[in-house]
Amino acid sequence: MRMNSKHIYLQKKESTFVVINEDGKPETRCKVLEIDHSSAQRIGESVGVDQTFDVDKWILVTYDLIRNHARIYTAITLVNTNFFVAFNKVVAIYDVVRKTWRYHFFFEHIVCGLLRN
Repeated sequence: MRMNSKHIYLQKKESTFVVINEDGKPETRCKVLEIDHSSAQRIGESVGVDQTFDVDKWILVTYDLIRNHARIYTAITLVNTNFFVAFNKVVAIYDVVRKTWRYHFFFEHIVCGLLRN
C-alpha cells in the first residue's frame, strides 16, 4: 500500500509482470488498485480503479506526497529565454536554449520572491 495526497494505491501480491516496450526492451509493471480519496465520501475497494504502473512509478508514489507539501523553490519565473529560480539565499539563472546554468547569485537573506520587470 502507498498513498499520496489524492490517491491510495493497493498492490496485490504477485501482481508484477514483464512486458516488452516499443524499443523491444523488457519492462516490469505491476497491477494496482487506485482509490481516490481527495473528494470521495466513501473509500473502499468497490470504488477503486485498476491501473498498471511501471515499477519505477510505483516507487515514486511516496515521493509525490513529499513533493506536494515541501516547497524546494521559493520562486520561479521565466524572462525571455532565462529561467530564474530562487531557493534559500540563492537565485540561479538557467538558459532554456543552451540548457545550461548561467549564473548563481548569493544573498545575505532568504529570497522570498522574484519580480518580473
